[in-house]
Amino acid sequence: MLFMNLLNWYIVGVYFMVRAIRLFLKDKAASSAIFFGISAASNLITAIPSVAMLITHGDFRRRMQFLILGLATYFIVNLPALVLNPSNWLRFWEYHASWYVECNWQILLFNMFDPNARIFSARLMPMLFILLLAVVYKTQLPKHSKILLASWLAMAWFLFANYVYAPQMNITLLPFFTLLAVAPYQLFILFDVLNSAIIVAGFSRFLQNVLGIKYELKSWGIDSPIQWMAIARSFILLGFILYSLYIILRRSPSNLIA
Repeated sequence: MLFMNLLNWYIVGVYFMVRAIRLFLKDKAASSAIFFGISAASNLITAIPSVAMLITHGDFRRRMQFLILGLATYFIVNLPALVLNPSNWLRFWEYHASWYVECNWQILLFNMFDPNARIFSARLMPMLFILLLAVVYKTQLPKHSKILLASWLAMAWFLFANYVYAPQMNITLLPFFTLLAVAPYQLFILFDVLNSAIIVAGFSRFLQNVLGIKYELKSWGIDSPIQWMAIARSFILLGFILYSLYIILRRSPSNLIA
């Protein structure tokens, strides 16, 4: 993850995400919604934690205000592209909607080009997404701690359930690993090493030369060592999620606050 920070634009979206969460914790919901909108415009998935803010933000009217302000900011930032070249703007959505299974455990269930993987992911994601957040908000914790835990679980579950889990997406988790004790240290190191190894193995022959394992670069099929590492990394992330839930359900969620 630290390696990816040096060269990936995800860090821009993460900056706005962290800024938005911080503003919300300071009871500046309107400013938070604006920064989440900018975060979504910078990198769509970095706005996922806004769901946690939306759930906890007062009554229905205030939640709708938060949602509308965030969406309005997103579209205002996108307005030049929408006006000047709407077909290219739509191409962004089409391009990502047609992507294959990449660096995700779902390769165990589907061929990498199987469109059913997208359907499965779309059903799996909301199924436990709401449950995870509900568990957090049922706990006896200060509001700020609940928001951080719910934001972490929302982001982590999105990455696990999504059929695309590119290595650079782990940058979205770094702020939560800093603020919350959700990952045993040794497992975190393994998690990060595997993530870095996916990059190295996918774009250079370093591991082939060192280990003597032959495979095609940028090979995402189930027979590729790159996918084996990606699958292991996915299930370690699931372990972090389950560990968080275990601590919460044992009624000692304060142990997760670093």
